Parts: sequence; C-alpha cells; structure tokens
Amino acid sequence: MKHLRIFTSICLLFAFVLCLAACGDKTETTSETTVEDYKTAYAEFLADYLKDADEDTVADYKFVLVDINGDDTPELILDTQVYATGMCLMTYADGTVDYIDDAKVSENLSSMSYSEGNNLVVFNGGQQGSYTDAIYTIEDGKWKELHFGSYSIDPTVEAETDEKLDCTWDGDEVTEEEYDDNYNEALDGNDVTYFNSSETGISYTELLEQLAK
Repeated sequence: MKHLRIFTSICLLFAFVLCLAACGDKTETTSETTVEDYKTAYAEFLADYLKDADEDTVADYKFVLVDINGDDTPELILDTQVYATGMCLMTYADGTVDYIDDAKVSENLSSMSYSEGNNLVVFNGGQQGSYTDAIYTIEDGKWKELHFGSYSIDPTVEAETDEKLDCTWDGDEVTEEEYDDNYNEALDGNDVTYFNSSETGISYTELLEQLAK
C-alpha cells in the first residue's frame, strides 16, 4: 500500500509538471509579446491585431516603415484608408511592440504627421466644428502623449477667416494665440511630414514579404 501511495504521488507530480510546461508554451500575441527582432514582432502583432478583419478589407490597407525616433529600428504605420477605422502606429524596443491607434488617441482622427528621426508624431482630429491636436513621442519603447489641445470653429465662418474658439491646451483654457504658441513650441522647430500612405504605402502581402527577409 505504501508503494502504491508513493507511485501515485509521483504520477501526480509528473502530471503537474507537464501541465506547467504546457501553460508556459502558450504566448498571447499582444502589444507586449516578447520576440527577438522587430520584423518578427511586427508580423506576430499584426497577425493578432488583424485577426478579425475581413481579408478583402485588409487587402486595401497600406503599411509604411519609417524611423520616427531615430534609433535605427523603424516604426510601422498601418493606414486602413477608411476614416472610421483610421490608423495604427507601432514601435519596437527590447523585445516588445507598443502601439497607438484611433481608440487611444481620438475618436475623430483625421490626419497624422511625423518628424522623421526627431521622435514626434502629431495626430489631428476633427468633426462638426470640433478639433483636436495630440502630440506624441516614444519614451522607453512606449508611446507617450506630450500634449493635447482642443478647439472649435464656427462652421458658418469662411475658411479664410476661421478663428479658434474655446481653446484648451493640456487641460487649461488658453487664447487662440497661446494655443498656436504652445503648438509651435511643442514641435520645437522640427518640420513634420504629412502622412500619405497612397504615395509610400505597401500592401499587407508586400509588408510580410519584406519582414520575412
């Protein structure tokens, strides 16, 4: 009987070890997935991020690799080319991918600009007279919001004489002049490039081929 109990205990311990090993093999593909290099990281991240998207829809998406923060590892920009679903920006560092998209920045994201190598991204949003400017940088491998401004424009006023109303910058009420000064100061004299994926973007298939090299 004693030998039977010992044998049973050993079997249970062996089964427990196998269970732990099986659990350890399961890796959830999220923004924190650990991988060896950015090419593998982006490919694995996109496989999860786009898993529920229709194949024909994804075929229209455009992708651009550009080194925004100047660390010689490119960021990846996904442009759905659809206003309602917008863009997703990915960065890679120390084995992980971090991302921002419309859901994290603005529900009404309309355009994006960046300063290549100077670690600045500007998201512009707007709808029905209400507008936002969100300025981001990459810090310690993570996207970080530096500033967020909002204002409104009277839709009945001619475009040439648009005046910013109800301006706020980082949560504080400011004048239109103060808003513009804060915005320009945040850019710190860096030129920003308006992102246009129709000119430089490649397809999902082309991106995967490039990442596989």
